[in-house]
Parts: sequence; structure tokens; C-alpha cells
Amino acid sequence: MAKIRLNSAQWTVLTSPAYHIATRDLMDVLHTQLEKFRDSLLKNANRFKTILPDGTDVYSGRITRGMNHKKCPYVVLDYPRLITNGTFLLFRTLFWLGHNYSFSVIGSSEFANIFFKLKDSLPEGWRARVGGKEIWSNDPQDYLPIQEIKATKGNWRVARFFDYDEFPRWESLVRSSIEQIIEAL
Repeated sequence: MAKIRLNSAQWTVLTSPAYHIATRDLMDVLHTQLEKFRDSLLKNANRFKTILPDGTDVYSGRITRGMNHKKCPYVVLDYPRLITNGTFLLFRTLFWLGHNYSFSVIGSSEFANIFFKLKDSLPEGWRARVGGKEIWSNDPQDYLPIQEIKATKGNWRVARFFDYDEFPRWESLVRSSIEQIIEAL
């Protein structure tokens, strides 16, 4: 039987519960923050209802979490959201531990008209990605400034990415991003 060789960082993770407890506690904190944020957005649900397609969920939203997005934990709020038969339109707030946090609007090709409204109206600082599975990437380096996108080929995503040094202001940064989207639509 081969001997398992662990480096010091792996050994620490294996033998110390502190890392796992801190990660779990942080995920709980982020989940609770997103619940409170969603609840504050729900108070103005009718604002979303007037600008988004029929069938969009503006009354509940969904919070999910996981431990393995490119080997790192994440917590996501999708609100408002529309998902039916391969068609989707999501307003997504994502905390990706070890990387960044972001707010994005993700749409299937059926909503290209929304993409073009956003492209023509959003200020600098917004980034975009179009086509295929690449829209699910959360790495800012995979995106171009939205003004540089010439056409959509299928699914699309517009996003603002924030470093964790801006974390104390996360709610105001995400809220202002949502306001920019609402104004653009």
C-alpha cells in the first residue's frame, strides 16, 4: 500500500477542526445576510414585476450554497429569477469564498433584448460575457467591459465584480448595481 504524503497545509486541514468550523460559520453568516437582503428587496417586489417578463419569481427567490465551485465554497441569492424549460433570467448575488463577490444578470438567448438594453445603458464598470457555458464563469478575467461586446451568441451575463476589501459595503454596492439595472430597463 502506498504511503500518503501530505504537505503541512493539508495536514493542518486534516487534523484541525478550526478551519472547517470557521468555514461553516462564515457560510451561515453569508446565508443569513442574503436572507435579510432578499427580504428587503421583497418589500419592493412590484418594481421588478413591472420591468421583467411574465412568470418571473419576484415573491420568493432562492438561496443556495455549496462547497465546490472550482474547489471553493459559495453562497448565491437568485432574486428575482425566471427559470422555465431551458429559458432563464436571473439576478444573482454571489459570494465566492477565496475569490470575490459579484452581482450579475444572467439570461438565455430569448432575452437578448434585455442584454442590449443593458449594454446601451449601463455605466462603465460593468462586464459581460456571451455564449455557451462560459457565462457561468465567476472569474472577472473571463469578461470584457460591456461596451466592447458587439453581439450576443446565445446566453449572456452582465456582471460587476467586487474584491473582498470592499466587503463592509457589500449591500450598498449590490443594491446600487440593482438600481442601475432597473434604471436601464
